[in-house]
Amino acid sequence: SIVSETFTGNKVRFITEKTYKPILMGHPFTVHGTTNTLDYLKETGYNTFPELFDETYDADVDTKMQLKKTLNNLNVNFKINKSLTKKLKHNQQKFLSLPSKPIIKDQLRKFL
Repeated sequence: SIVSETFTGNKVRFITEKTYKPILMGHPFTVHGTTNTLDYLKETGYNTFPELFDETYDADVDTKMQLKKTLNNLNVNFKINKSLTKKLKHNQQKFLSLPSKPIIKDQLRKFL
């Protein structure tokens, strides 16, 4: 999944249900959002997918360069394997186990 978040650049960290939706759906994802979004997700226990996507965009403060690198990730071909499946299930369980996200969980459940 390619996620286009509400805000980009380095002004504020802002992660919405747009990012959590592919996590809940069990998709590998790349995020065009605020700088260091992936770092934040990793710090909070989620897996990202550097084996699939060029994640160097995450550190970019230049939103045009960030978008260019994110769009380059559209050309990635991969196969679902046991290792990837394990990471996807980990992310789902991590999300579902967090009591601090009831609003996002409710919005995603209603959507799904």
